[in-house]
Amino acid sequence: ELHGTPFERGVQHGTTLRAEIAQMLERWDRELQREHHLALPAFVERFLAATSYDAATRRWLPEMLDEVRGIAAGAGQPYATMFAWQLIDEVWAQAPSILREKCTSVGVDRRPDQPAIVAQNLDVPRWYHGFQCVLRLRDESRGLQQLVVTIPGLVAACGMSSARVGVACNTLLQLRPCRDGLPVAFVVRGLLAQPDHAAALAFLNR
Repeated sequence: ELHGTPFERGVQHGTTLRAEIAQMLERWDRELQREHHLALPAFVERFLAATSYDAATRRWLPEMLDEVRGIAAGAGQPYATMFAWQLIDEVWAQAPSILREKCTSVGVDRRPDQPAIVAQNLDVPRWYHGFQCVLRLRDESRGLQQLVVTIPGLVAACGMSSARVGVACNTLLQLRPCRDGLPVAFVVRGLLAQPDHAAALAFLNR
């Protein structure tokens, strides 16, 4: 039974069900680590940073944020965790796409004493692990070689060529996906087949 201001209701809720809330969050933590390989604090941080549910709540039902603050206080849990706990449907719907944005690319321009560097980490599903391979493609007629990082059966994930073209890939969830464009693996291979940097950019723009 809850009464009083929104914050007071939240405190009563959090205090009365403190042990149960702790148990539920422990179970959620285990599930997140199993499903997404992230502990609860890291998941909450990433999910809230990638969404704006708090702004919408502040606009339409600000008192609910006060109640959640009260629950957090009563249960002795971080507010961010308890706010994310309210988003069970949103987490279910959005987490896969939000957490897919994991690859990181690095590019360092050449210097007098070192060549240019292009690198990335390749975050792939666990069942890919152990199957990574590197393809070396030779085009003798053009004097071109490609080193392509991939998995069996896939033409490319990323790579580099002897024409000094390197390709790294990142998912940019801010952009709307396209259903009729050239598949990424083919874009990578098309770029690596170009004779120089300018031709690679022209191919990409085409």
